[in-house]
Amino acid sequence: MKKKIKNFLKYLKTLPSNFLEKVPNKFLPKFLRKKTANFSNFVDIPTVSFDPKKTKAEKQKNERRKRNQVYVALDYLLSQTSYFDFFSIDTFQVAKYAKYLAQIVEETIVSSDFLLLAFFSINSPVCDILKKYKLTQQNIGEILEKSYKKIPLTPFKKKINFFTKFLETIRTFFPFFRDSISLSSNQVYSLETEQIFEKTAENALTRFKSPVISTEMLLITLMEERDTKAGKIIKSFLENETEWYLLRYSLLKRVYKQEAYIRAEIPRNLQYFAYLLKIKSSDIDFEGLITKNQLLRGVSLFRNEVIRQVLSINIHDVLRKDVYKSIRANIFGRKYSTEEK
Repeated sequence: MKKKIKNFLKYLKTLPSNFLEKVPNKFLPKFLRKKTANFSNFVDIPTVSFDPKKTKAEKQKNERRKRNQVYVALDYLLSQTSYFDFFSIDTFQVAKYAKYLAQIVEETIVSSDFLLLAFFSINSPVCDILKKYKLTQQNIGEILEKSYKKIPLTPFKKKINFFTKFLETIRTFFPFFRDSISLSSNQVYSLETEQIFEKTAENALTRFKSPVISTEMLLITLMEERDTKAGKIIKSFLENETEWYLLRYSLLKRVYKQEAYIRAEIPRNLQYFAYLLKIKSSDIDFEGLITKNQLLRGVSLFRNEVIRQVLSINIHDVLRKDVYKSIRANIFGRKYSTEEK
C-alpha cells in the first residue's frame, strides 16, 4: 500500500500545473472541486522536469558542480580588486565626495578633514549620531573654511569665484545634480587619508570580522586616529573623554547589531551573498531589511540573481581576453624559463 501511495505521488509531480482543469468535477473529491478554478491562473507556470534516469546522488553532484562553477567565477572576477571594492555604497560616496570638496576649494591633496565633512553628503543614520554631539555640516564646514579660504586677487576673479562656488553649493545640496559631478584627476588622497583607508580595512577584517567596510567602521577609525586632522576636529567638539567613548560606543553598537543579525539569521551558505548585498546597498536600505525581518528573503533573491548572471558569463572567454591583454602588455619585457640561454 505504501509503495502505491509513493508511486502515485511521484506521478503527480510529473503532471502539468493545470491538470485539474482537464479532470471532470464529478471524478474529483469534494475538497478539490472548489479549487479547480484557481488553477486556471497558473497555466503558464513551468513544471519542474524530473529525470527518472538520474539518481539523487547524481542530482546532488550536478548542483555541487554548478555551485563550484559560480564560486570559481566570482573568485576570479573579484580577485583583481582593492579595498575600495569592499566599501559599501555609502562609504564609497564619502570617499568620492571628499575629493569633490577638495576640488571646490582648489586643493589637490585630499586630507582627512574633507573625509569627515563628506559624511554629510550621504543620507545615513551615522549623520544623526554625529549631530547629537554638534558635529554638523555647518560647524565642520566653518572650521574648514578658515583653513582653506581662497581670496581672489582681482574683482573679476572675485566674481568668477563667487559664481563658481554658488553653482558648486547648489550641486552639493541638491542630489539630482550629483550624477553630473566631474572629478579632476589632479585630486589625490594624502598619505594620512590612505593610511586611514588601510587601517579601516584592517579593522574590518581583524576587529569586526567583516569583509565589508561600512561608514561606521570608517568613522570609528577617524576617531581613533587622534593625531589626524579629522581626529582633532572630532575631539574639539566633544566636551570630555566620556563623550568620545559614548560616540564610539554608538557606532560600535550599530556595527555589532548588523554583524550579529547576519550570523544569527542568515545560513552560513548564504552569508557570502549577504555581504555582497551589503556592499551594493545603502545603509538605510540594508537596515530597513533588518528592521522588517526581510533580510533572509532579500539575500535569497539577490543570490539567485547573482548566480543567474554569473552562469551567463563565459569565464573561459574572460580568461582568454585577460591572457591576451597580459601578452600584449608585456610582449617586449616578458621572459620565459624555457628560453635558450
